[in-house]
Amino acid sequence: MILSPRNAAPRCTCVIDLLSRVFRPYNFLATVTGEPPHAVTRRYQIAAPTESEAAVFALQLFVKEFTPKIIADQAQNMAPRAERIQ
Repeated sequence: MILSPRNAAPRCTCVIDLLSRVFRPYNFLATVTGEPPHAVTRRYQIAAPTESEAAVFALQLFVKEFTPKIIADQAQNMAPRAERIQ
């Protein structure tokens, strides 16, 4: 099978940097890098109680962006205490 963005599940890695530890939830900068055919890098500012939850939330945002809408709408949130900072 030839992989194209439509038939491949997004595979990616995430690097978390701490931006602020002044208040809880902490502010993190998540850099998510995808593997081909989704070879792009996205940066998300996440407010979460732990870096693990920030990483999970950022990976979910990336996967939701690159999966077909029908599948992405059915996915449940794995990090309910994390939120994206605009």
